[in-house]
Amino acid sequence: MIAGLFFYIVSIFNIIYPFHIFLKLFSHKDFSPLFFRVLWSFYAISLLWMIFVPVAKSAVFLSFMIYPLWSFHIFFFFTEDLPFRIFLFFIFIVNMIFVEAVSAGILVILNFIFPQLHLAVLYVALRGNTISIALCSIFQIILNYLFLPRLFHFIQRFRHLINLKLFLYLGIPVLFMMIIGNLFMSIPSPSFSYGWFVIFSVIISAIMWSMFHQGMSLLKELEKHHLKEKHQQMLLEEEIKHLHLLDDEYQKLYRWNHDTSNHLLALSLLIEQKKYDQALSYIHTLNTSREETKL
Repeated sequence: MIAGLFFYIVSIFNIIYPFHIFLKLFSHKDFSPLFFRVLWSFYAISLLWMIFVPVAKSAVFLSFMIYPLWSFHIFFFFTEDLPFRIFLFFIFIVNMIFVEAVSAGILVILNFIFPQLHLAVLYVALRGNTISIALCSIFQIILNYLFLPRLFHFIQRFRHLINLKLFLYLGIPVLFMMIIGNLFMSIPSPSFSYGWFVIFSVIISAIMWSMFHQGMSLLKELEKHHLKEKHQQMLLEEEIKHLHLLDDEYQKLYRWNHDTSNHLLALSLLIEQKKYDQALSYIHTLNTSREETKL
């Protein structure tokens, strides 16, 4: 039951925590916080049975459930454009594989250091002893907690580079090679010729490399286009700022002309009335005011 409890905790964490970060960083539909608390509670309660069954069975169920569940999260709750949501789903898959691989590597190191613990790695750990399952779960939680926020902040920073075409060119080769590698590893060795395997691998690798190379070229073009747009935006902002300055100067000039007209009108009235002393005093007052303004 202890092993089941640890696997239950890491499963709930893998479902809720990435989605929680998404809600903070990316636009989503307007649901109340109460709705999400109810949703989290539903997941936690509906998966409680995982505590009481063998971890291997829970792992099989979760491996089939978590990806459709994450598809539901990304495509139902978020309002981003479709290519970006597809990219987020792909990143989630890659992150899960990465975290599992690193956790397995840590368990391997610990097994070398402490062989008496008989630690099992990766999916084997799910059939192993309680300490293997507990450590594997703890490492996955820690790695996700440390890595996911930085990964999603990185995505948010460079989201201008994300589109469906780039995803196909860069993502498909990586994902396809991983799938093909797993398939060949699962096939018994006598069932295929190593010669055909090498030929097939070379052809597939060449195709995938060509796609990846085109993806990198597209990435370079997108970045160049983004820098050009950014430069144009900076020029536009500078021009708008300059126009605001010109408008301020125009307003100052307008006020000065208006004040000058009033002063001339006042002086002309004083002169017409032959109040020369008052006119001189008025001129002196204007000069004094101008000097004070300069200071």
